[in-house]
Amino acid sequence: MRLAVTSAKIHFNDKGVPVAEDFDDVYFSAESGWEESLYVFIKNNQLPERWLKDTENKPSIPKPFVIAETGFGSGLNFIATWELYDRVRQQAENQGKTFPKLHFISVEKFPMSAGEIAKTSQPWPELQAYVDELVSQYPKLYPGCHRLSFDNGNITLDLWFGDIEDVLPNIQSPIEGIVDAWFLDGFAPDKNPQMWQPSLYEQVVRLGKAGSTFSTFTAAGQVRRDMKAAGLDVEKRKGFGRKREMLAGYLSEKPTSKPPKPWFYRSPNTSNSKNIAIVGGGIAATSTALALIRKGYSVTLYCQDESLATRASGNRQAGFYPQLQADMNAQSLIYLHCFHYASRYYQALNNQGFEFAHDWCGVNILAFTPELQNRYQNLVSKNQWPQDTFEWLSPEQTAEKAAIDLPYWSLYFSEGGWLNPPELIQAQINAAKSVGELDTFYHHKLESYQQLANNEWKLVWNNGETTTADALVIATGADEQAMRLPNLVDLPLLAVRGQVEHLTTSESTASLKTVVCHKGYFTPTLNNRHTLGSTYVKNEHCEKVRIEETQKNLQTQIKAMNDVNWPTSLQSDQQGRASIRCTTPDHLPIMGNLFNYQHQKRQFEDLYKALPDDRYPLAKPEKNLFVLTGLGSRGLCTAPLLAEAIACQISGQPLPLNNKLLEHLNPNRFLIRDLIRRQN
Repeated sequence: MRLAVTSAKIHFNDKGVPVAEDFDDVYFSAESGWEESLYVFIKNNQLPERWLKDTENKPSIPKPFVIAETGFGSGLNFIATWELYDRVRQQAENQGKTFPKLHFISVEKFPMSAGEIAKTSQPWPELQAYVDELVSQYPKLYPGCHRLSFDNGNITLDLWFGDIEDVLPNIQSPIEGIVDAWFLDGFAPDKNPQMWQPSLYEQVVRLGKAGSTFSTFTAAGQVRRDMKAAGLDVEKRKGFGRKREMLAGYLSEKPTSKPPKPWFYRSPNTSNSKNIAIVGGGIAATSTALALIRKGYSVTLYCQDESLATRASGNRQAGFYPQLQADMNAQSLIYLHCFHYASRYYQALNNQGFEFAHDWCGVNILAFTPELQNRYQNLVSKNQWPQDTFEWLSPEQTAEKAAIDLPYWSLYFSEGGWLNPPELIQAQINAAKSVGELDTFYHHKLESYQQLANNEWKLVWNNGETTTADALVIATGADEQAMRLPNLVDLPLLAVRGQVEHLTTSESTASLKTVVCHKGYFTPTLNNRHTLGSTYVKNEHCEKVRIEETQKNLQTQIKAMNDVNWPTSLQSDQQGRASIRCTTPDHLPIMGNLFNYQHQKRQFEDLYKALPDDRYPLAKPEKNLFVLTGLGSRGLCTAPLLAEAIACQISGQPLPLNNKLLEHLNPNRFLIRDLIRRQN
């Protein structure tokens, strides 16, 4: 499996219009691409009138207006929509109206480069500021959803790279749908017949809400007939410019249908209340709190300690880089998407004034044995990862990047580095309070919870208090008592102790510029101390620093880099720190609905028979009960995207990961695997 996608092959004709060489077709009208977008897609989907109508509705949790597009191309439709949205929103807000946020989903099989997108906008200087913002965040070219945020979160772009035949069926959706308007773009049906298939319109119906609209530049008879056959109401309308006709219409009735793999169905929050409780005090809990508040919820955060970030999220420095796998599998894609999303997320948080100690100094993963060198060279030669994800450095280049003696080949991640987790967590809390309602209670250890007749959750705390919550998210990590709570006790959660050392900077280590990784890791100095880690001790809950683990950390460093002398100069003054991480047997986090183990076991007891999907019921979870846990030692990498995902699931909004990857994160995946194999 190769993670990189194929770039578009384009040239610009004598009118400056980009032409796709594989399809022998222009990306937009030579007369005026901007005006064409406004007419075909904006006007014929009744925008901005529908945005303004949404200002009259005041639900407790406002939903964004969701547009889905087939064919991102030059990004012109998105940019034109953004520019119009920006103008209309400012006018509405000046009149004291609450304006809906905009969520734009677009699919592209052959993406342009950032430079090519910038060039296509040159005829319209009025759009340049928007194009510059897009180009500054334009993602690396690998499959899946790249979620980008603009205008302080008012606009979200989900840019899906991949074949639309694979992408749309794998977009997660509640049964009622997620899309308000469709821009059915892409090259003409006679140039790109692979896209204009009945399966496309089936997905328009599956993902569309009742009353959703669509428009397209084409008026091809076969397209119109296939749309009608799928259940869409289709109209011929006047085309743009010299084009006589185009098609537009709507989904008047949403057919009842069961999603594929109903055992992995993700149920949203069914409570109409905007109040949600989160239990936890680390990066998973605070990331989820910020994500939910940004979507309009009010959050109450319960922490069992006297302050946040006192457990696994409490180290002074933590390395930030993706989990590298030899095989390009779902795990690799999950970590790659999480890493790049987190990178944008942390930079945006810091740029918004919510600062925390960090340094995007780069990370060198050392090939410190011949076996590792062969493995990494094989990985590089297969060209399975996007080329600009990392560099393969010679020993001389490694030493130059790190500014210290390191005679080893290495994989260098320029976007990686280190950050201070406690300061990051406080920055998230400050950001959450700046945009919404967040109450935080300390010394609250959850002892039990129970769903009441009105579907509220009754929470019983160790201090004798009892509270209620309309919806509950558990993000307690490796807390021993929490792992024995109902629903959690049936998950294969593992406690892993990790000890790090905070070592005084010496003359031989002061020059270090990058995070150095081998079996452990070693960071550049922060306040005259390095962080060295980490041990891994399974099924251990003791958090006391141990001298024997200090020695093990030091010896691991010396053994991994036995060709240089500076590691032998490292000395400990017993300033280490131990904490307990929560992980899983497949080394992937758990995110989604909590469920009753015995009930779902009965629901899917004949799953091993491999009957058609529609023969199985929808997975029935515990109502309005969610979990984010099992992040292990990769919480800084995974927490931002997975928190965004669970917030989207709770609110019924588009998720930033496809179904294939979400299956590997679903809390019930271990039960489902056992039932398929007829185990337990």
